[in-house]
Formats: sequence, C-alpha cells, structure tokens
Amino acid sequence: VLRGGYVNPSLARVLPISSTKVFCAYPPLYQFALLGWMKIAGTSVASAMWFHLVLFGAFQVALLRIFRRLNTPALCVNIAGLFLFSITFCDRPDSLAHALGMGAVYFALRSRRAMAGGEGQNLSCWSWVAAALNVLTLCTSLQIGAFYLGLVSLLFLLCRYYSAEKIPIASVLASWLLPAGLVFLVKFGFPLLWSGFKEHAAFTPSVAG
Repeated sequence: VLRGGYVNPSLARVLPISSTKVFCAYPPLYQFALLGWMKIAGTSVASAMWFHLVLFGAFQVALLRIFRRLNTPALCVNIAGLFLFSITFCDRPDSLAHALGMGAVYFALRSRRAMAGGEGQNLSCWSWVAAALNVLTLCTSLQIGAFYLGLVSLLFLLCRYYSAEKIPIASVLASWLLPAGLVFLVKFGFPLLWSGFKEHAAFTPSVAG
C-alpha cells in the first residue's frame, strides 16, 4: 500500500523469495483482502486489528445462521461457542479462511431440501455458492480449506444417505477440481511462485508434511 512492492522485507533471513521478489509463502487471497481494507482504513495497527474483528464477526454471523437453520438447542450453541476461543489466536489469514469456510457450510445446508426452511424448490444455486466459497477458502489457507471442503462434502453425503437427496455432482466436482487446477497452474505456469511457496512449506509443514 505504501511503497508498491508485493514483498515482505522483514522475512529476508528465512524467505529470500517472499522477502525480495514476490510474497508467495501461502495462498494470496488474504493479502488481497487486506490490501483492499487498508486502502480504505489505512495501514495502522488498529486498522489491521479491526479487520481481524470484522472477519470474526462474519464467521459468527454464518455460525449463528447455521444454528438457526438446524434448530440447534441453546445448550449445544453455548458449548459450540467455546470454539471461538480456540481460533482467536490464529493468524489473520486463518480468520478469513474460517469466515469463508463457515459461509460454505451455511450455503451447502441451504441447498438441501430437508433444511430449506420453506424456501421453495429452486435450491441448486446455493450449492454453487458453497462451491465458490470452498474454492476461496482454499485460496486463503490450504489446511483450513481442505477441512471445510471435506465437511461440506460429508454434509452432502449424509443428506443423500438420510433423506435421499441427490448430491450436486457438478458443484462438488468443481469445488475439488478448480483448486487442483490452480495448484497445477502455479506449479507449471509460475515456477517462481511455486518455489517461494515450497520455501515456506519447508520449515512450516502441516500434518501432511
């Protein structure tokens, strides 16, 4: 925002590519969202903290809508609310990923007849909204995106098993294949970005290594 360079010089000791050439330590959606926010709200610490708070607010709104759609008992809502304390200390990219992922779960629920709440029969569009949010979650965090993608896919399978609803094959396939296509695009089309990503992954491995 201030100097026009998409780099992070403070990481020079550990991430030569992301610190001097192009920041590519992890998927870029959060940085783009933060860029838009700071162009409006400024580059102060308070601005970054408010963005964090807004992301948590979006997560909580989606979670509340899910609880209401499922008619979840109040005691279960209170217990589930404790989860908010466990994610308060994550990186801000994780906050955006959780907000997008929880939105994907909400719209996946909304696309099912058994949970439509009397909205009519044209519900297929919501499964595509869920697919889009799943892809955006993966464009923010691979680990969290994989979790929500698996959760939404499991939701569709359970609705198929318990209420004989058709699985929205096209939108589910899109939510799995588009991220895979993006990975191949970066790996083979933008080798510098892929090298920077591997540079970061080398010392911050996930469960998958």
